[in-house]
Amino acid sequence: MKKRILIYCTQLMPSGGIESHIIEFCKNMLPHFEIDLLVANFKMKLHEEILKRNCSRVFFIKSANPLKRRVILMKTLLNLSVKRYDVLYTNGNGASVFLAAKILRYKKWVLHHHMEADRDFFHALNPKYKKSMLLADHVIACSNINAINLNRELKRPVNAVHCFSRDLSNSKKMRKEINSSNKLHFGYYGRLIPAKGIDLICRLSEDPDCRNISFHLWGTGDEYSSSFFNKYPNLSFHGAFNNKEELSEIVSLLDAFLLFTTHAEGLPISLLEIMSAGIPWISSNKGGIADIACDPVLSKIIDIKDYEVVKQTVLQLACDIKNGDISGDKQQAFYKQHFSREVLINKWESVFAS
Repeated sequence: MKKRILIYCTQLMPSGGIESHIIEFCKNMLPHFEIDLLVANFKMKLHEEILKRNCSRVFFIKSANPLKRRVILMKTLLNLSVKRYDVLYTNGNGASVFLAAKILRYKKWVLHHHMEADRDFFHALNPKYKKSMLLADHVIACSNINAINLNRELKRPVNAVHCFSRDLSNSKKMRKEINSSNKLHFGYYGRLIPAKGIDLICRLSEDPDCRNISFHLWGTGDEYSSSFFNKYPNLSFHGAFNNKEELSEIVSLLDAFLLFTTHAEGLPISLLEIMSAGIPWISSNKGGIADIACDPVLSKIIDIKDYEVVKQTVLQLACDIKNGDISGDKQQAFYKQHFSREVLINKWESVFAS
């Protein structure tokens, strides 16, 4: 008989790292477990049917009214409390994680922490969420660095298990057919928010020294309208993408990926996906990003506060690519060894069985 898991998420937005992990987690783990999914603030309309297909039952709270959402959440938790789950698996931070754990019935509580875990995070931490991290049977961080930081602050065992990501290794084969331009294509896909370094990419696109690189953006975000990018002639804004097939096409167009993030990252899913395709990347040093920098040529971590350092790193990577000094084989091998679905299924099964 399959073990019964209830996944509780504080929210699922239209896109993001936790959102991608939950979709892939349900796809990969449903053959092994009976999965119910409860989301306290659901905004993933585009992926709703995918989640329904890959879960036994779903409970999505969609109201725009925060008070109404809390009332519906309380009723849903009370209704679900008549069933005893083998595992409560919580994702997202906030007081409602503690509430869900208090009301629901389960044998084991696994709390998955997805964000950076430095001292600034703990200084601003919701007290109920900190209490949750102390009470959960298992606390899981999404990277080794974050696990070490959580262990230091919480003074309790914390293990690292990486998130699921989409394997885009087929994009490498597509690149030879599609990317025939003389200009190199550097870009970013994901949430369009200032904390992801969008303005820095815009600045690079204006720099005359970067004229042999074309810059590209894919994604959505309320803070950047499509017309915002019209003033940057060397930057192409392509809008949203809807599925893995479209993402594979995006990655097949890229020669390098740029993530100049100041966000409280855990371990960005986009970097894992880029690695699976063997694409080189440049990133700031946030959260667990240093965990996956497997090659100083392919995966560069830099100080994004110094624009000249950023520009020279971008230009050097472009030069290495033009000279044929870049091979994605090492990144793809590293991904397969540490982040493939087979590896992660085994790791998550071990967590839920322990």
